[in-house]
Amino acid sequence: MKKFLVFIAAVQWFLIAAKAENSVPRTMSLAAARQRLDAMRRGEIRPSVKPISFDRAAELSKLGDYLKSIDALALRPESWWSSVMEQFNDGLL
Repeated sequence: MKKFLVFIAAVQWFLIAAKAENSVPRTMSLAAARQRLDAMRRGEIRPSVKPISFDRAAELSKLGDYLKSIDALALRPESWWSSVMEQFNDGLL
């Protein structure tokens, strides 16, 4: 059971890290939001564009190596976890 929970935690970290590049929440009051929107419309503020720093292929390789170090048998081709990793590799997860 412990290995399963470690696998779940590692997969959760990967999913959170992959998503973090796509969303950055911001909390502000209605007045502040209106001021910011008006400034954007006037061209005083331009939306920032961040370069993508999450290398999915490299992080996926690290995830696979980490999971193999915990339980290599769980990643055999006939196992459930190998199906999960295949879906990651195919970009489905």
